[in-house]
Amino acid sequence: NILKTLDELIDKLKNNPTDLAGMDALTAKLDDGSQQIANAQVTNGTRITRLASMASLLYNSNNTIQSVIGNVQNADYAKLGIVLQQQELAFNATLSTTAKIGQMSLLDYM
Repeated sequence: NILKTLDELIDKLKNNPTDLAGMDALTAKLDDGSQQIANAQVTNGTRITRLASMASLLYNSNNTIQSVIGNVQNADYAKLGIVLQQQELAFNATLSTTAKIGQMSLLDYM
């Protein structure tokens, strides 16, 4: 406890200023406490950075999802129907051509 150690150091300075060994021990405790605080700051800073990255990722994902939903909801169904019919027609023509070519033999070419 840093505050307790500071109180002990103040008492030592007031009541027994010649006890250098005791003061050295208390200052070593203060150094350990300050190192613990620095470690906690680094850990929390890293967590804050990760949280900020996650918030940015979630924001971008939300925008992407909203865009996809908007594209689906705002689709021109008449135009999509025409495109589908054109693709079906092309597909059927391809199947028909493939069937005719499959029936040909070497004698058809002679």
